[in-house]
Amino acid sequence: MTFLHRTATDRWARHTPADRADAERLVALTKAWNTWQARTITTECRERCGAHALLPTNPLSAFPAYIEGTITAEGDNLVIWTKTAAELLFHHTPDPTPPTPHRPPPTHRPPLPAPPPRPHPRPVAHPRPHRPTPRPPNDPTARWNTAAPAALHMLTAHTALTTTDAYLHALHHTTDPETHDLLTHLCLLFLHTQITPHTGDLLAHHHLTPEHIHHLPHTHTTLTHHLAPHLTTLTDAFDLPDPYPHPHTEAPFQSV
Repeated sequence: MTFLHRTATDRWARHTPADRADAERLVALTKAWNTWQARTITTECRERCGAHALLPTNPLSAFPAYIEGTITAEGDNLVIWTKTAAELLFHHTPDPTPPTPHRPPPTHRPPLPAPPPRPHPRPVAHPRPHRPTPRPPNDPTARWNTAAPAALHMLTAHTALTTTDAYLHALHHTTDPETHDLLTHLCLLFLHTQITPHTGDLLAHHHLTPEHIHHLPHTHTTLTHHLAPHLTTLTDAFDLPDPYPHPHTEAPFQSV
């Protein structure tokens, strides 16, 4: 979320009249995706803190309601998400990508890879809106309603890949070996969470094999165990200013 936000901010600050539309689309998808993610995160944090998170001195109790405001303010997320999906569909339609040939499953569990180069954005999700489906003639609303579910699915995948681009760009410029290692494993964990819900599509289009899918739980466990001892380091890396609660303070909660 941080890398995506920084990328969108930088892109908007440097945009020209020629690429303003692309910059606006990046801002729109960043605003919608980040605030939706923030709602999920704050809700989970509140639940994991138990009853303490409901105390007035702990701002976690008020954060979910605040996030709801950001989801609606400055452009309702669903509206700008739908608009961005339509623009991406009509103005950025790639040539259909044929499925990759089916590969036999590996005979052994492969080692944990480094983040791979980003593939073409939409080899799986994009062709769906263009498949012929029955719809009333001369009815733009009906045509859009037919394409909308796949278009929104496409935008979700596109946003995950755009976020990955921003992450890999930052990773490429990270020179400290320990920091690079932690960010690499964190990136892999992010990619794992993004790929897992789409394993059915990826399997059907031969981008994954059954053997790959069987290994996903093991990969998730391996990544989690590698990162768990460094959670405090990763949290400190956000460099949150006072008076945000800090994990090293003696008092368990601070008023904000």
